[in-house]
Amino acid sequence: MNQRYKAAIFDFDGVLVDSAEVYRRALSEAVSPVSREVWPRLYGMTTAEAVVFASGGTLPESRVETMAVEIDQRVGKLLAEAPPAREGALETIKDLRLAGLHLAVASSASRLALDATLAALGWHAHFAVVVGREDVAHPKPHPDAYARAVRDLGVPPGEAFAIEDTDIGVRSAGGAGLFTVALGGTQTRGGLRRADLYFETFETLRGSSWYRGLVGSL
Repeated sequence: MNQRYKAAIFDFDGVLVDSAEVYRRALSEAVSPVSREVWPRLYGMTTAEAVVFASGGTLPESRVETMAVEIDQRVGKLLAEAPPAREGALETIKDLRLAGLHLAVASSASRLALDATLAALGWHAHFAVVVGREDVAHPKPHPDAYARAVRDLGVPPGEAFAIEDTDIGVRSAGGAGLFTVALGGTQTRGGLRRADLYFETFETLRGSSWYRGLVGSL
C-alpha cells in the first residue's frame, strides 16, 4: 500500500455531487436565463459574482448580495431534497476511509449548501473537515480552501491529494502543495492538463494501479 498519502480532500460541486444544473436553474430563475453553453464561463465564481454576470452588472451591490443569499438558500433546499450524488463517489469515500486516510471537503460552495447536502446524503460523518466559501478569505483558484483543509486535518500538504473536476480547482489544490487528481465530466481532459493524474470517472480511478497502490486489497 502507498503510505505517502494520509489525507484525501474532495471538491464538492462536480466531484461529490452533480450540482451544476441545480445552480444554473436557480440562477436563471432568480436573475436571468443562463444557457448550458454559457455556464462554463461561471466556473469558479461566487454566487454574488454569478449574479453580477447574469444581470449584466445592472444590479446595485445591496441587491446582488440579497439575491446571492436567496439563491444559496434555494440551491441548498433543492440539493437537500434530492441530492444528485456522483456515481462512485460514496464507494471511493468508503475505500479511502477503510485505508486509514483522513477525508475533507474543500469547496467554494456555501456552507448552507454543503451542510444540507452532506446531511441529506448521510455523508457528513465521513469528513473530518469541511471548508466552504465562508471559511476562507479567497475562493478558488486561490489556494486558501485547500490550505485551510490540510491545516485543520493536521496533515502536511505533501501528504494529501485533492480530487477536482475543474482547472480552477486543480490550480487551487496545486497552489496549496497538494497532489492533484482530476475527474472528467465538467471539463475536457485538455482543460485539466495541469492535474497530476486524470481519470474520466470514479470507476476508472478506482480501477487504476495508482488507486490500488493507495488502498491495497480492500
